[in-house]
Amino acid sequence: MGIMTAADEQLIALGADRLADYVRASLYLREHGDTYESYVMVDGEDGERAVARKMRRPNPEVAMKQAAFRDVMKVLSEVGMTPTARARLKAAPDRVPDELEDFLRKGRTA
Repeated sequence: MGIMTAADEQLIALGADRLADYVRASLYLREHGDTYESYVMVDGEDGERAVARKMRRPNPEVAMKQAAFRDVMKVLSEVGMTPTARARLKAAPDRVPDELEDFLRKGRTA
């Protein structure tokens, strides 16, 4: 089709980098889970610290994974690598030069 150019290499490299971020966050979350426990500590009357409240919070990697996914999808869409993006592409078909074009380019041979 002849649509991709050398100028697209940087965008594809950035997309690959964000895909690596997505994979890294996914692996971390698979091992550590989507949430973690957080504690609110208070000082007791006896001077000892005590847990006042325990909470479950989302791991920061959840947001990192979501952001990386959005960025990867944007890049894929930009370079026509999703079904919807490919449907919108309007590539000029590869042309075969006609006889007049060939004659004008090469000149007349005797």
